[in-house]
Amino acid sequence: MNEKDLNILKNKINLVSNIVSRYKEKSKINKDELYENLCDCLGWFEINKKHFMNGNDYLDSDNILSNDDKKILSALTYINNKKKHSKDIIVFENITKALYPSENLYPSENLFPSANDVYWSTLIPKDNKYINQYNNYIKYIANNTVISILNKVYSILEKYYNHYYVK
Repeated sequence: MNEKDLNILKNKINLVSNIVSRYKEKSKINKDELYENLCDCLGWFEINKKHFMNGNDYLDSDNILSNDDKKILSALTYINNKKKHSKDIIVFENITKALYPSENLYPSENLFPSANDVYWSTLIPKDNKYINQYNNYIKYIANNTVISILNKVYSILEKYYNHYYVK
């Protein structure tokens, strides 16, 4: 893992973030474009993660990664494997908030403002082989926004990189 690898991952996260931002602003999204870029981002995450993993053991002699960090990475590995079989790893949500008419608001196009975002869905494990990864997924990732989790994972990788590779 090097700084270039981290920068590529950050750029891929930014691409996903830009697509989600367009969805938040315009309530329209190209789901295939988002899914393709998200899968690319998850793949690059795996490439970076493999640089500091040996089997299932983290090469973290100084304990830079907390147990929660390790569980988040485990959960993202689960999602990366599930993306190969299902596009249902993400949920598009449009929340409309009804407001009562008021002197300042009525009539207005903003009478029913909406909040749009993209969340990680609740996945059902196919078997018990990956139950720990699934449990980590449910606890740390499911129902959170896609962007918040990608940024969290980036910060975990960056923390690891800065400790072990930046001198």
